[in-house]
Amino acid sequence: MRAVFHGTEGGPPIPTGCTAGGGARELLQRDGGGRRPTRSTDLGGLPLRSLGHQIVAEFYACDPALLADVGFITAAMLEAARRTGATIVTQTFHHFSPHGVSGAVIIAESHLAIHTWPEYGYAAVDLFTCGDTVSSEAGFNYWSGH
Repeated sequence: MRAVFHGTEGGPPIPTGCTAGGGARELLQRDGGGRRPTRSTDLGGLPLRSLGHQIVAEFYACDPALLADVGFITAAMLEAARRTGATIVTQTFHHFSPHGVSGAVIIAESHLAIHTWPEYGYAAVDLFTCGDTVSSEAGFNYWSGH
């Protein structure tokens, strides 16, 4: 399986093409521990810090049988949520006919969601976490190696 990552990793400033008032400057930077990326925005001299960390990933060349298996997808998403260190609140998954699964794990710190297209060997996964005690990266790493 190949993964395409659309996340908030540290690195150089990322242009947003947005303007707010006199303009906004967004910069992804590592926090003091260097573990979690944080987003800082300088909006007219008022620094703000992002409250969440989001990873949106696309997975290609996946096993179509697994992508169509609601039991497998449910178990994998719950395990990804556990690996983030999150508190699972509830979950819901739906198998579409003739194929495909969509679902979400609601965590106290936000959510993990998935949509699969077995006919294309494709899955889209969204991992959004808030707070400093959970790691959306751990959930992504689980999916990347699964």
